Amino acid sequence: TLNQLQKAGASDTDVASKRAEVKRQRDLEALYNQGLAHFQAQRWQDAIAVLKRVVRTEPKYAPPKQEQADALLARAQQAYQSFEKEQEKARQLANLYRQAEERLAERDWQHAIELLNQINKTSPDAPGLTSKLATAKRQRDLASKFATAQSHLQAGQWQAASAVLQTIISTEPDYCDPTWGKASTLLSMAQNEQVQLGNAQTRKSVERAPRKESENERPANLTRPSE
Repeated sequence: TLNQLQKAGASDTDVASKRAEVKRQRDLEALYNQGLAHFQAQRWQDAIAVLKRVVRTEPKYAPPKQEQADALLARAQQAYQSFEKEQEKARQLANLYRQAEERLAERDWQHAIELLNQINKTSPDAPGLTSKLATAKRQRDLASKFATAQSHLQAGQWQAASAVLQTIISTEPDYCDPTWGKASTLLSMAQNEQVQLGNAQTRKSVERAPRKESENERPANLTRPSE
């Protein structure tokens, strides 16, 4: 100790040197403990900054029964790199989710499915992913069927349109297209048109059928043949 040095007759220079070393060790210990506290709290950047100060002074410094400063610094840097990777992954995931939500809102089902599939590759357990993907696929299939029904309606193919619209309604009774409206309304219209078409065809058939003349309708100049 300093007192022992002084009693032993050490020079003032030796005592001053020893005093400076004791102070240096105390400062290093305080810095090390500060860095260790940041490390244990997973404040990686703070831990790295403090431990670098320790390592610059004494790379192998370590309080009794503690890890050396350079080794602890290496672990903090590795943990920070892993943390940054996870953060970047989370940012990418959030961006994909945002884009998928926008596509879903725009009823752009195919692009929404592609984005959700990207999420599924890296984070299959992401909250709500399974439900959103199933909804997008169902809506894509319904939209495709509705487009087919729309083509039939525009072509006046009422029976074919009715058949497709019925399959849509069986899957989603309240299905509604932003432009054309509810599938159930269009089905009623198509069925009504089909009935009217059938009635018109029946009338035409009747009009074209040859009529059987009764005796009273025969021309007056025609006589019954003699027996």
